[in-house]
Amino acid sequence: MSEARSKGVKRNMRGDEAVKLCPALKLVQVPTAHGKADLTLYRRAGARVLAVLAGPATACERASIDEAYLDITEAAAAELAASGGPPFAAPHDAARILVVGTGADQGQCAWWWCF
Repeated sequence: MSEARSKGVKRNMRGDEAVKLCPALKLVQVPTAHGKADLTLYRRAGARVLAVLAGPATACERASIDEAYLDITEAAAAELAASGGPPFAAPHDAARILVVGTGADQGQCAWWWCF
């Protein structure tokens, strides 16, 4: 997509306009039903993702077709207890902490201070 962006293609731009700016662009038509985009495949994929997220120990609430809220309070508390607690002194410092999974091993995370 960076090639298209470098030629001036923007998000939500009409396909015909984008192809004028970037002739090598290949457009793909999504299935339609009743004159609108058929989101059946998207909904099915979203349901599969939700099924993975909504494990037995996680409260999960679907917010929209592609968004969900997860209550990971218990898992976060267990992780903090196992790691000796968060690396901040006072609760007001918590807003300046960002926890990011490292991807190396399940359950590993890194703490970053946000200033």
